[in-house]
Amino acid sequence: GDVGSYYIGCGLRNGDGTYSPFGEPILPYSCAASWIVGGYNYIYNNGAFFDGSGGVQTWWYDVVANQRGDAFVLGVTNGGTVLAKFLANNTRVFVRSVVSGNTMVRDKGGNLYIADDSVVTKYGPTATSAIYSVTIPNTSIKFIDVDVYGEVYLTGTASGALPLVNPLQSQPAEGFFLVLSPKGDRVVYSSYIRSE
Repeated sequence: GDVGSYYIGCGLRNGDGTYSPFGEPILPYSCAASWIVGGYNYIYNNGAFFDGSGGVQTWWYDVVANQRGDAFVLGVTNGGTVLAKFLANNTRVFVRSVVSGNTMVRDKGGNLYIADDSVVTKYGPTATSAIYSVTIPNTSIKFIDVDVYGEVYLTGTASGALPLVNPLQSQPAEGFFLVLSPKGDRVVYSSYIRSE
């Protein structure tokens, strides 16, 4: 962004090209509460940078926090995509290999939903195994959310036929909006959406 503009909602870009309230080694990419990620190895939390890599070079790029101040962070290593959990005091609790992901969300029960390209995978709170994995054909998922009932909301781009359910717009368009049931076993609602 321009000097003085907000960058991905994480902070303010200063006149000298640094970012407030943080800077190197992180250029902000994703934030949740006091947690900020967007670079190799280091994570920013509550006014301090710390190395969350555990000695394995990791590009951290997405973070969600819970009410206790703990955070779940997506990253990528030479071995693939990883999910790490950190406590509010910056202690790393675990790192798990997961399917690739570009966005994630956590529900009130602590389950994690990770989406990438056309696949949504739901993991339990410790991410030890997948609860379900669903492919939404002809899509590229860009955003995911979950409601208090466990329904999963997805948006992104569509590149072909979408499984339509009560669509507001049934004519193919570049975008889509889709809702999955809590068990991930059916599409509750889906529609093309056109950006104007």
